[in-house]
Amino acid sequence: MNLSVKRQPTEEKGQPEYHLFSETGTLLLRADLQGLAAGGNADRVIRFVRPDNNLLATMKFVAPPAERENQKRDVDFVLVQDYAVYAIISRHTRPGSEGLGGLDLYYTLEAEGDTWLALPESDPAGAFALYNRVPAGIGTYHRLTELDLPPSVGRVLPGAATGDFQIELPARRWRQANLVLLAFVVLLRVLNRSA
Repeated sequence: MNLSVKRQPTEEKGQPEYHLFSETGTLLLRADLQGLAAGGNADRVIRFVRPDNNLLATMKFVAPPAERENQKRDVDFVLVQDYAVYAIISRHTRPGSEGLGGLDLYYTLEAEGDTWLALPESDPAGAFALYNRVPAGIGTYHRLTELDLPPSVGRVLPGAATGDFQIELPARRWRQANLVLLAFVVLLRVLNRSA
């Protein structure tokens, strides 16, 4: 399955929206970032809606902890659907592992009892490889070459325009794969302060 995410500026709202499209160009989901403009951290919510404007899920946005030297900084983002947690996307940062082949940033995506790993790729910059298994003890490794990784099952690639992404995944892995992948891409944009 090949999907595309396109950043859609909205003049009247101020914040952009992100639209998820199928291979054939059909709009599947929209991410509304208007809730990020709220004053405090408690009210900052990203809404995921269907093309007919019916709410599918929400995700509370919590800013990552302040930068502290040589300290792990992990933050979880929870996707809530029908008043229950559907998925958790976690951003893991580990200072001191930077550099070529370093494991200083990675994401885990948990849904429906499965946990996936998203690792940044160097070519092209901004791309992520998706793995359907997280190696045991990943937090103890400092270099990617030390990991026993299975072949990747997909990729998230930056698109031609700023804010756009392409998603390559061989088949649906979760009931709401579209929702989890759109949420992941939106987090990549928002956490890089380039929403």
